[in-house]
Amino acid sequence: MFTPGDALTAVAPALTVLPATRVLAGIGAGAYSPMAAATMANVADAERGGRSPA
Repeated sequence: MFTPGDALTAVAPALTVLPATRVLAGIGAGAYSPMAAATMANVADAERGGRSPA
């Protein structure tokens, strides 16, 4: 959802549309952060579990 929202922000036809496209991009970026942390937790092996950033 971040990429389409960001693309729509780039081609927003008016300043009135811009905030809505930024909200869409923000929701997508907000969803990306927990997914990255979960992926790191799955990738880190058991012995590094305490030092994993997730």
